[in-house]
Amino acid sequence: MHEVKLARQVFRRLLEIAAEHKLERVKKVVLRVNGLESENGEVLSAALKDLSAGTALAEAHVEIIDGLLGHRDEAHSHDHNHDHDDGPGMGEVIIERIEA
Repeated sequence: MHEVKLARQVFRRLLEIAAEHKLERVKKVVLRVNGLESENGEVLSAALKDLSAGTALAEAHVEIIDGLLGHRDEAHSHDHNHDHDDGPGMGEVIIERIEA
């Protein structure tokens, strides 16, 4: 399932970010997904929760925003590589914010 693969990739990047900033506990993660159906958002969120057991992300609330409204060409992390001038493609995940 595509959402589970996305969840693994996003999860790894979230752990990297948490380690880079020495975060022991993450309270909230906000993800922006381009073109994600609501049921797929639930699958993505559930997969992230399953992966996070025993990590700094274990208790994090996952908020998923559909679409690219408000997206600026800022540094971001997501599943696929793309030309940043064009923005992320369909199904890509942008880590908008992490709250500790």
